[in-house]
Amino acid sequence: IARGASRSAMEGQLYPYAAGGTLPPAAEQTGYYNAPVTALAFDAAEELLHVGTEDGRMTVTHAPGLERYAGAHVHPHDYQVLTASPLENAHGGVVTVSAARACYTSGGCVKRWTVGERQGIDPMANPLTCGAVDVHQLGGSGRAYVGRSSAEMLQIDIGVGRVSLTAELMPGTCSQGTSCIATGAARGLVACGGFGGELVMRDPRNKLRAETQLSSPAHAAGVTAVAAKGDLVITCGLTADRQGVVSVDPFVKVVDVRVGCRVLNVLQFPAGAVALAFHPKFNGTVVLGGESGLVQTQDADRGGPGSAGAGFFSQAPLDLMGQRLTSLAAASSGEAFAFGDTAGYVHVWSVNDQPTVNAYSRPVEDPPRYAACVERAFERAQYEMAVMHLAQQGQPPPPPPPEFRERDERDPPPEAPFHLAEDGGVTPPLSFMDPLSTVAVGRCPHIVPKAVLETAKFVDFVGYAPNPHFSRGGAKGEAYKRAAPLRNKRAESREAAALAKRKAATKAKLSTQVGDVRGAAATSTLPPLYHRVEVRLSANRARFEEFDFSEHNRTRLVGLVNDLANSYVNPVLQMLHFTPELRAEVLMGHACEREFCLTCELGFLSHMLAQPPRTGAGSHSSSSATAQPLNFLRTLRQVREAAALGLIEGRDELETRLDQSKPRRVQAFQRFILEQLHKEDANGSAASLPANAKTKSSSGTAEKTETGCVERLFALVSTQTHTCAQCNRVEKRSSRSFQTDLQYPEKKTWRKGSPSNPTFAECLAKSLCASQEVRAWCDGHGAYTRMAQRKVPKRLPQVLSVNLGMRDPGDLRWWGVDVDSHVLSAAAKAPVEKHWLPQYVRVAVDEEGAGANPGGEGSVRVAQAADDVDALDGDGVTYELTSLVCLARRPAEEDDDDSPGGGLDETGAKKLAGHLLSFVKVTPPYVRARGRFDAAPSPPEGESPGVSPLSNAAAAARARAAARESW
Repeated sequence: IARGASRSAMEGQLYPYAAGGTLPPAAEQTGYYNAPVTALAFDAAEELLHVGTEDGRMTVTHAPGLERYAGAHVHPHDYQVLTASPLENAHGGVVTVSAARACYTSGGCVKRWTVGERQGIDPMANPLTCGAVDVHQLGGSGRAYVGRSSAEMLQIDIGVGRVSLTAELMPGTCSQGTSCIATGAARGLVACGGFGGELVMRDPRNKLRAETQLSSPAHAAGVTAVAAKGDLVITCGLTADRQGVVSVDPFVKVVDVRVGCRVLNVLQFPAGAVALAFHPKFNGTVVLGGESGLVQTQDADRGGPGSAGAGFFSQAPLDLMGQRLTSLAAASSGEAFAFGDTAGYVHVWSVNDQPTVNAYSRPVEDPPRYAACVERAFERAQYEMAVMHLAQQGQPPPPPPPEFRERDERDPPPEAPFHLAEDGGVTPPLSFMDPLSTVAVGRCPHIVPKAVLETAKFVDFVGYAPNPHFSRGGAKGEAYKRAAPLRNKRAESREAAALAKRKAATKAKLSTQVGDVRGAAATSTLPPLYHRVEVRLSANRARFEEFDFSEHNRTRLVGLVNDLANSYVNPVLQMLHFTPELRAEVLMGHACEREFCLTCELGFLSHMLAQPPRTGAGSHSSSSATAQPLNFLRTLRQVREAAALGLIEGRDELETRLDQSKPRRVQAFQRFILEQLHKEDANGSAASLPANAKTKSSSGTAEKTETGCVERLFALVSTQTHTCAQCNRVEKRSSRSFQTDLQYPEKKTWRKGSPSNPTFAECLAKSLCASQEVRAWCDGHGAYTRMAQRKVPKRLPQVLSVNLGMRDPGDLRWWGVDVDSHVLSAAAKAPVEKHWLPQYVRVAVDEEGAGANPGGEGSVRVAQAADDVDALDGDGVTYELTSLVCLARRPAEEDDDDSPGGGLDETGAKKLAGHLLSFVKVTPPYVRARGRFDAAPSPPEGESPGVSPLSNAAAAARARAAARESW
């Protein structure tokens, strides 16, 4: 086709440039006909044109010359290519849609993915109708939107080729099916035209829901094509007359989508538009293609020629030889336009002599014309002919080419050439590498820290987070430098983490031995004796019968398994078991008919722990060294109070999910189990007083009530005095608590190495005799008011249960730990010079108006001794440290805020990662001699239980035994 001889000075005028078919020349010479062209798209990365035909074939030609580049049968033969949408990114290629499938192909017609029959698409029942591509401007693969003949749309992730969303369309919003889709509208909206004539703007951020639409149909018989650019959307379609005859609508609607949807202009196109597109170079200019081949270019927001304020207008006819125009495509540069017809030909029109498709296109690689073996055959044939010709002339043969000398035809064919990489082909593809070789894949990917995600706000899939280190008036660039660890944080490699864990375990074994007195000064932060041990066996072996527990428990005392749900209570259960009076008076003597009783189950468990391990019993001898608290834990799950307090572990337990701190949970369980044992105690439940109950009678004198065993052992009875701040009315009440919360001073009062720091005895005295200000009801003037509350002990328990209350690692400063240094530094791992927790304490209670405070409200005096009980002065009740429950920490995991055990919990305190341990002084009657665990526990007859308080333990036990005998 000859190029136009005349040129107009008007910019944007189109002229014919080239025309060509989709079949190879050899196929045309044999009599094949070109299939009608149904879809066109210019490639966004290379100078190529993608052509889809009626027989489902995709052909790629050079643009604008239309030389054939590649071709493939992408869709089934019976289904035509409906739409072709180019990917406007560095990868290029197009997404094509037919009734049976949606495919993504590269510039060389290499199929990347297909969404079709495997994804449940039935072309007979609910076929696909149209498609469009929306590429994310800030990176990423993008999304493809596909319409169907029903009230449904698909959203496909282009990167993986999977359907990420199936949107159900509401009635009245293309409910009869979506006929065409266009992207590029303002605010990221997707313009959809329906078979019923609707024009709907959908929001991909809200699951493709209809944000706005035209109040009336854009075209009476359906929308056939739609294009969007910024605030303007243009449509063309079909119309029907009064007799119902459908024809091409001669009007093109221009819609403004800035605020809702309103018709801005109506363009007259008597030829009837079947394809349209916005001019890529000129804003507001549209290119219309008629079925007869007439092409018209004009401004969308102004009228045609002869109207008031008419803008740019031009038109030119295509010579289609009696065929019909079917499709139209515009190059991103605005210099070339392609048109397809029913004869299977593509017509390219341009605005200059050397049009380009893209402003910055990468070079197109020409595929090889012949296979490598054919090229070698040509070269060998030429060489043999030269040898024959020289032999006829009597001359020696020429030397063979180097390639023939180095390789014989019997050798395997050479490797196929690979596309050169960005590094110039230095790095070969993976198929060229040895399978046994090691490939460096770089560092682990970046991760976003939790501190950044918590403050981030997402707008259009992009998160914005403030710099946590920014402060007004700070030095320039200081916040940027301090935020560098947040920007450069990477995920930890599994291999590196496993290697570090093995090195730490090996180092700990070499530096710390089991029972070594130098364990505190060892290199390992946590000695191996306190590491958590898990039972790990193969599937074909019995779990507990085949595991050798003697490797970890060399004593004759039975332990508890730690791999059950709610097994964090094991240290508390062991502590209660090794309380002789509780076991003798409550656990072993309790019997009831309740279905769920924790006292009964704890008694059964204590009996199991008291049994010596069996010897010589085959494979079950090792399993007898442990006890499984299955019945106790099962009963614990049935207690409503335990679930309400968040003591039950499980995915469905709401309270447990809210509080994941093991220290707080085990402290709450210690308080709960003592209250529950007291409630279930048959002797004390009916006679004991409820907590915070008044003990005054009608006459004003205190009544004497019978107390239960649990209350006598663990209950601290105190007198609470409430003084009104307005009327000075004083009210006294009696309260009971089974656990004392240790109160620490304020952190600002602590001085490193100062002798004025409070001791444990001073903190305990302040906790037993606590004062605080509360808001309560005052009967004096009948209103809620501020009251001064003071609590003074009235009766001390035999076993004092103290809740150390450490909820933050900063509280360890009172224990002598250097909390200001890094948790893995030498200063933090250094042994404590002086133990803050004493072995003995003596508590003396001064009643009201006596002792050191005559006429006062009473006070508490606490003295402590490190190792020698005789060093305690004064009178009072002496307590010995017999058991302790603590947390074995994993500081390395706590230090990483983005690890499962790091960061802050729901209360704002730093998470403490680790497992719970119990330290118990096992004394007779559990063993024959104090500190000897090699013999079986068989208590001698008449031996003292040896429980605290030391001063009256044996006498009280003998008195109770005599009382039972007399009764």
